[in-house]
Amino acid sequence: MEKQVKILIVDDEYSFCKFLKAFLEKRNYGVLFTTNGEHALDH
Repeated sequence: MEKQVKILIVDDEYSFCKFLKAFLEKRNYGVLFTTNGEHALDH
């Protein structure tokens, strides 16, 4: 069984994050995103 690769997207454009998240999830990646750099450091 393969482990799911997880990706953290950090970009200030919310719509781009949503698009990229949907694109990657269709390819079986686990995706989190944030539009705030400080918040990204918490992940």
